Amino acid sequence: MPAVPLDPTEASLDDLSEPPPRGALGRAYDRLFRGAQSGRGRVALGALAALEAFGVPIPPDPCLWLLAAGSPRRTGRFAATALVASMLGTAGAYVAGPALWERYGGWANRNLAAVGYSDDAFRVVRDDARHTGVFWQALAEGLQPTGGHRCALVAGLYRRDAPPASFFIASFLARAIRFFVFAGAAAFFAELVRDAARRRPWPFTGALAAAVAAMIAVGLLRY
Repeated sequence: MPAVPLDPTEASLDDLSEPPPRGALGRAYDRLFRGAQSGRGRVALGALAALEAFGVPIPPDPCLWLLAAGSPRRTGRFAATALVASMLGTAGAYVAGPALWERYGGWANRNLAAVGYSDDAFRVVRDDARHTGVFWQALAEGLQPTGGHRCALVAGLYRRDAPPASFFIASFLARAIRFFVFAGAAAFFAELVRDAARRRPWPFTGALAAAVAAMIAVGLLRY
């Protein structure tokens, strides 16, 4: 007699009557979802969240969504992992960013200005913060996937204009809202997400890739 899953929110993954995943990609998603049930994937999620907060415009949100859909009962743990890692990346960029920019800023101005890594773009962020307030600027940027990837660096460069307490409190609140709300939504629609990924993996992957590309484009081209 097959064992009954202890957690009813994850019963569908172990239901032998469920149609098998389609193709290699569908099986890959199936392994990812099953891995999420054992808590695996948190290291990758934490690394993505820390890198994005440090300044690399790769959103951790899709990874969080997939893990939450794979294991709804661990949604809180996944969101907390993303939040802690993101704040560590934010602190790292705030502290080390000025020294890194002093060393590599010239190269960035020459090669990355088109995607917002330049002194002029940073001054726009600073001027916006002066106009709206550091707290509200950091809150608005942190709520957007890849929206806040320059905030910590700019706050570190212009720290005399950016009170650390206001900046870090706003960053924490924004990321907490973003990660827990989005992960909760993914957990709520977990069965639909898993079914789409396992049975229609290529359209699902296309939609996911388009969402990631849109997040990166919005984050890079805003300034």
